[in-house]
Amino acid sequence: MLKQLSPIVLLNIIQKTIEKNIGVKCYLDQPNNIEPPFYFLELKEKKVNDSETMYKLIYTVLVHVIVEMTGSSVPVEDYIQMLEEAMNEDIIISDGFQLIMQFNNGTQTIKTDNANEEHAMLEYMFDVCNGYKCK
Repeated sequence: MLKQLSPIVLLNIIQKTIEKNIGVKCYLDQPNNIEPPFYFLELKEKKVNDSETMYKLIYTVLVHVIVEMTGSSVPVEDYIQMLEEAMNEDIIISDGFQLIMQFNNGTQTIKTDNANEEHAMLEYMFDVCNGYKCK
C-alpha cells in the first residue's frame, strides 16, 4: 500500500499558510475562550480520486472564520476575502507527495454564533498525488 499524506500534516501546512499570509491566528480545532478574529480548520472528508496514471486523494477542508459581531457583515466579508487571497498561493507539500490541484468551493455558510460572533465556513479541496501507476 502506498503511503498517504497525513491529514494532520496537511492541516498544519494550511495553518502555517494562513498565519503567514494573513497574520491572524489559525487553530487546528475550535478553541474555547479565545477572542476573535481567528480561523480554525476542520477536515471534512478524505476520499480516493485515482486517475489512469496516478494514485490520488482529495482532502476536503473547512476553514472557519470567526470575527466579532458588529451589526455589519463587512468585517466577516473582509476576513473571508483575506483568506481567499492567502489561499490563492498553492500550499507546499513535501515528502514524496505532489499537489495536483487546490480549489475553493466557496463560502458554505455565514451565521451568528451564540457568543455574538460572526462565523463563516469556506470549503477548500486539495487533490494530492501519492504515487504513479506503472503498466
